Amino acid sequence: LRPYHVSEWLDGKTWGDSGKRTAITAVKRCFAWAVDEGLLKENPVGRVKRPAVKRREQLIGDDEHARMMAVTDKARKPGKRSARLGIRPRHRAGEFRQVMIALRHSGARPGMIAAVTVTDVTPTVDAWILKRHKTEKKTGRPLIIRLSPCLQTLTRILLAARSEGNLFVNSAGEPWTRNAIRCRMRRMRQNLGLDPGVVAYSYRHTWATNAMVNGVAVATVAELLGHTDMRMVSQVYGHLEQQPQHLLDAAAKAMQRRA
Repeated sequence: LRPYHVSEWLDGKTWGDSGKRTAITAVKRCFAWAVDEGLLKENPVGRVKRPAVKRREQLIGDDEHARMMAVTDKARKPGKRSARLGIRPRHRAGEFRQVMIALRHSGARPGMIAAVTVTDVTPTVDAWILKRHKTEKKTGRPLIIRLSPCLQTLTRILLAARSEGNLFVNSAGEPWTRNAIRCRMRRMRQNLGLDPGVVAYSYRHTWATNAMVNGVAVATVAELLGHTDMRMVSQVYGHLEQQPQHLLDAAAKAMQRRA
């Protein structure tokens, strides 16, 4: 096996850069395991280059968020069969409003929102503590998601409705999944004609950018997001270039004379 075999294999796929990057990671990991186990002396595809991660550039503004929140509060129209039988749809998208509020106010990844359970809530209802999360192996510690006053209120409301299981559930009482959140966002985006970059993960980038615009130190933002490296926040999550007025105000402030 040679690196060009991987390249040829990927050339025959219609995947984007993200899909190809994931595929290369999987292939390299398999052979790295074989090296670790002593089955191979070296990884034959260890030097295959992965496509660069494309930075998400789209932030979710207040108007866009308000439009999506308005849509999620509408009841689903009954299908032809249900209408014929006089069956009213029991599904309202209000449960997804709860997910969107959590995304907007926590800066958490969609997978974190889907995973949080009743037992993850602290007794004082001021944080969610996730023992299993994406960066668990890297940080070696649980992820603490600090709750804003709005999110504390929402959490108390949800705790009053259920005593076990996942905190966020759909109209059928089933836990939300990361893929279900992605699909719901995609449908809303298409129905409202929003930019393709408006995805669930955009809320995390928007939260980080808003925090820095409001004067929260980069180190604090990194801690709240669950990162140990401030460069990740500055290079990936911060989109201050999309806040021109903030940058103009900062430029003016930089040259202010002290009293």
